[in-house]
Amino acid sequence: ALELVLATGLLTWQPPGGPLIREHLLSTRVSCEIDPVSSDIRVRVPAGGATRLGDGPLLDGLAGFRRERTNHLHNRPPVPLGAHDARLLRDWLALALDVPVDGFEPQDAPPPPPDGPTRPHVTSAPALVLRVRDQASLLTYYERMLEALRGAGPPPLGLVQLVATLDAAERLAWLDAEGATSGAELGADPLLPLPASPEQARVLERLRHDNGVVVVEGPPGTGKTHTIANLITALLAEGQRVLVTSQKAQALRMLREKLPPELQRLCVSFTDVEEASGPADGAARVAVRAMDAGGMDAGGMNRGGMDGVGSPELAASVSALAAEKAVYHPEALDRRIEQAARRRAEALRARAELAERARAARAAERAAHPDSEVGAAGWGGTRASIAARVRAGGGAHGWLPLPVPPAGSGGERPAPLTDAEAVELYSLLSAASKDAALPADRADVPVRAVPPILAAERFAALVTADRMARQTAETARAGVATAAARGFLDEVTAAGAGSSPTGPLSTAVTALVRALDNLTAHGARGPAREWIPAALDDALAGRDRLLWAKVSAAAPLIAEAARHVDDLGLHSVALPSAATAPTNPARATDGHHADEHREDERRADEPGDAERAADLDPAALLPRAEALRAHLDGGAELRRRFRPKVQREADALLRQVTVDGVAPTTPELLDLVLTRLRAELAVEAAGRGWTLVGRPPRPGDPLEVRLSRLVEGQQAIEGIDAVVAARDRVVARAAEVASGSPVSIDSAANVRDLAAAMAALEPMAAAAVADRALADLADGYDRLTTDPDTPAGLAAEL
Repeated sequence: ALELVLATGLLTWQPPGGPLIREHLLSTRVSCEIDPVSSDIRVRVPAGGATRLGDGPLLDGLAGFRRERTNHLHNRPPVPLGAHDARLLRDWLALALDVPVDGFEPQDAPPPPPDGPTRPHVTSAPALVLRVRDQASLLTYYERMLEALRGAGPPPLGLVQLVATLDAAERLAWLDAEGATSGAELGADPLLPLPASPEQARVLERLRHDNGVVVVEGPPGTGKTHTIANLITALLAEGQRVLVTSQKAQALRMLREKLPPELQRLCVSFTDVEEASGPADGAARVAVRAMDAGGMDAGGMNRGGMDGVGSPELAASVSALAAEKAVYHPEALDRRIEQAARRRAEALRARAELAERARAARAAERAAHPDSEVGAAGWGGTRASIAARVRAGGGAHGWLPLPVPPAGSGGERPAPLTDAEAVELYSLLSAASKDAALPADRADVPVRAVPPILAAERFAALVTADRMARQTAETARAGVATAAARGFLDEVTAAGAGSSPTGPLSTAVTALVRALDNLTAHGARGPAREWIPAALDDALAGRDRLLWAKVSAAAPLIAEAARHVDDLGLHSVALPSAATAPTNPARATDGHHADEHREDERRADEPGDAERAADLDPAALLPRAEALRAHLDGGAELRRRFRPKVQREADALLRQVTVDGVAPTTPELLDLVLTRLRAELAVEAAGRGWTLVGRPPRPGDPLEVRLSRLVEGQQAIEGIDAVVAARDRVVARAAEVASGSPVSIDSAANVRDLAAAMAALEPMAAAAVADRALADLADGYDRLTTDPDTPAGLAAEL
């Protein structure tokens, strides 16, 4: 592994008969950041950085070096790159060496290498050094451990447990005194993405109530990686950062695959570093650092130095985190977390309710019901036993009515029929069984002939019903406005409302009215609905068919734009307009822009305002954005100097378009820009159809508002198409029923009038049926009066 340091204090010394020593004594680890847009390289000292004096590993074993004299120099407060460094180097020359020295010079340029033995000489000579990480940090760490053990403070818990036995409470108290993270961070109900067995749940429980050290052993396939994935996810959900180490990179890859896809992108991997940067010490050193769900802090991965340079997994992880941070919205994530927590609480509550209902159902199945509760002697028992007995006796007791009528309180029960109903039933049965032989047990019973005469009250009821039906029919017919609809109603009534053709016609008219009501309701909800009635009348009358066909053809474009807007989510993509076009981007004052200006002048003249406005049109920006996206997919990067042609052509896009206020310099941000451009072009194309019918979208409105108006208009067009299709079905059915009175429906008023005519059809048919019933009864009475067998008194009454 490599590290980048700022080295000062160059020691130049060649003892007699010894090797040349030309190394820096002081080193300060720094971080290196590269601006993806400008390609500037920034070198910074990380927060908490310290300057280390590395004389021990360099000079140990040389005659004249006294390391013990420099202990207090190592213990000085770490002040990186301050004025203390020069004082420290002078003090070091005076204390650390027992040989004559040439002193310290604060010069920046390093001295030339000596030709022969020289006395020790130290110069400032600062330099950025990219070097292989040595063992000095590890040795320093061991020395600090020894100093901590020699000091008066408490030793670490791990060492204490080697010599003493501590229970869980003592271990937790020890860790709390050291300021360690408590195992209670897992929470009483940790969020686990994978199912957990009882053994795996016990591991998490031990981590919550102990010192956080648990050894899990078992053969392959027993769920160790599964348990670690659950533990990592639970800790990340609580805002923790997790470090996982393994001897082999394969184990870490398997663990990463176990994590949910959303968390895999938050893993920063240092795997197979030696394969990319060369062998270090023959031992595989692998680590995975899973960042918390809040994302990566600015430069967070670079402040640790240049560890893992050349690792493809590290580069991919850092790029993914950078892209995630660019589109990170805390408010949106807080809302998602709140919604997810609410859904989880509702699911837990529903699960508890279902469990309680299941327990109650099982308890009810086991409960034994006594005979008094069942209501039948000898039928007591559980529900299952009672149901089994009922099923077993079904053949013998199936004739009983269900439910069984309750027993009366006493006395005779009322007869189910009145005397008149009994006589009528007897006459009907006699008429139905004239040609049938009587049963053997009733062959000797004489059949009494009953004249077909209605009782007075039933005859009066029939006359009243006929009069009411006539009044209702006349009122309904008066509600039909047009003479054509009334003629159609009369012809359908004459054909018979109960005949087979009128049923489909009534269904078709009902569907037509429903479609018209739906269209009216949609128009009532819209902000601008005055155009819908005129458009409906045009469609019913067949006017401007070509124009409205253009509007209907825009439906796929509107659907496409809606999908693109949904894909954008809450991201704000700002597109340029002709008014915001830059006058000349090459007029910048820095040298780089001047170079570009001269290069552009050599190629061609600057375009005019009209050409620049055309370059900023979405139709021109889209192919350039797609070409730039393909360029980045091929592994290329944006350059500040010597830009390729595809980047120069997309210069207006990179300068004028922003995503959430950021230039689209990454593939992820370019995808959002492409989605926005495609939505803009789809809305523009759909708007051309609406412009033909006098409903153009307002160009000053935001994209979402224009799209919403187009969607509402398209829904109205679909409603109009549904009304026209229902009208066509009604016309076809009406031609089958009343061919002599063709129906013309060329406006919404005609639809309402036809609906009124169909509503009047039923009462008019009922009046016709009542008239026929009275006429048939009158004919029967007339025949009865002329029948010689009719009694004289009855004939006189009739």
